[in-house]
Amino acid sequence: GTSPAACPGWVVAMSPPLRVAAELPSDGLKVEGGTLRAARALGFGAIASRELPLLLVPGDAWGFLGSSAAPESFAELARRLGDATRLAAYAAFLGMTEEKQETFRNLGVPAGSGVPEASQKAVAAFLRDFPEYTEALDWHLFKQVVSIVSERGTQLPSGQRVVYGRSDLAKHSCSPNAVTEVLGEDGLREVRVIGFKGISENEEVTVSYVPEELLLQPTTARSRGIRELRQGYLCRCTRCKLDGSDVPELAAVGEKLRHDLAMEDLNGRLQLLQRLDVSLPLAMASKARVRFKLAQVAEKSMPQEAIQLYQLALDETDIVLGQKGLRNASNIKRRLGQLLEQM
Repeated sequence: GTSPAACPGWVVAMSPPLRVAAELPSDGLKVEGGTLRAARALGFGAIASRELPLLLVPGDAWGFLGSSAAPESFAELARRLGDATRLAAYAAFLGMTEEKQETFRNLGVPAGSGVPEASQKAVAAFLRDFPEYTEALDWHLFKQVVSIVSERGTQLPSGQRVVYGRSDLAKHSCSPNAVTEVLGEDGLREVRVIGFKGISENEEVTVSYVPEELLLQPTTARSRGIRELRQGYLCRCTRCKLDGSDVPELAAVGEKLRHDLAMEDLNGRLQLLQRLDVSLPLAMASKARVRFKLAQVAEKSMPQEAIQLYQLALDETDIVLGQKGLRNASNIKRRLGQLLEQM
């Protein structure tokens, strides 16, 4: 096949480093002053931690409120509120030990969140309409609990809603260095490193609160989209504070790819992808999909480079998507295996 030396213009977008060997986590994270940090240096693709939920709210909120696990008056109150979900979260909180309740309350909500204000208005409106429920419960505590669950809660496929005592402290960033995934029905959550540079010891661990497609948007559109998705949340991450932080368009790299694509065009797309990797130095599922497409185009003329792109796409898919990306990973492995057999 054609080599980079034979094509001086060829530049392979190889910004992602090799993934570190997978290993079970051992206290890879710590909390200092309410901030989630790396307890030790963590390489690209490393499993930083695994954690079970601190709070678990049953998926059948009405059934839960009608059971002996919830205060007797809550079912009637929920009917008045017209909302069993939030009251079920509060009932689940009341069933926790005092130590766990304190840990939960200390989570708070991210700076810039509009949820507490919305909760305050909703409770005030309800009590104006039904003043007889003013003493029904500790409404200040209710608002606090509901706000934390609304902002930090994760809904499992079973319908249960969970909150984690440590990993949920990770702040949002539009250039995150970690991703989370729930692995099983018990809510076990895994935190993995997606930053190409890894995470240094004591460095803050950040995640994205929004779909990764939004992270690829220009600053203004991205900020607007975050506010709409997160009830007025104002992002103050480093990337959003920097002027001129817009990134190359990923769509331009992957659109209209053909197997007869001219070398010059292919080279230009790879250079654009490399610029994107420099601007956003983190693994993304959407980048992996584009690397996979580029590898398919490069198979015949540059099989060695195609192999590298397939391997990068495979690592990136596994790190970002985990169990959710098994089908995508299987397709990449199949194409990579076929190419290796041909060689």
